[in-house]
Amino acid sequence: MIHHRLRNQIFVLGILLMVGILVFPTLSMAESKVIGKVKKVNDHAFIIRGEERIPGHTGDPIFQRDVLETNASGSLGVTLKDNTRVSLGPKSRLVLKEFVFNPKEEKYSFASEIMRGTLVYLSGMMAKLSPESVSIKTPTATVGIRGTKLIIQILEEGEEYDGDEYTEQILESP
Repeated sequence: MIHHRLRNQIFVLGILLMVGILVFPTLSMAESKVIGKVKKVNDHAFIIRGEERIPGHTGDPIFQRDVLETNASGSLGVTLKDNTRVSLGPKSRLVLKEFVFNPKEEKYSFASEIMRGTLVYLSGMMAKLSPESVSIKTPTATVGIRGTKLIIQILEEGEEYDGDEYTEQILESP
């Protein structure tokens, strides 16, 4: 009887060990795909990851292929691994298509697409080391980064730019 219990316990421990070996590398691989973190959220901002729409909170991880979205009064600030800062104003949507920052292998790529709203981009190390590796697509053009600060505002059809509080605050900040 004791021998039978011991054999069952060893079997259960063996299964737990195998599950641990399979799960923990997966967790570390997922962690390595984190490309940045949410630094600031005002009102309603969301991270769309696959089919899931997650309310954004300070400290949330950002992954390649995430979509960042804000509502009519929301804003969202993200810092990427190379210290690039991306901020979205109200009614904005940004797709983070690709992010590779590997200075040891000299591999760099940041491709994103602003679909609507206001985007403020402050370049990090990638734009300094390999500016040709950074691009932001808009509905009408692709922007290559050669500077350090960029503001893009996508207006809806028939809408005219008359300034907005969010953009003015960004322009006034250092």
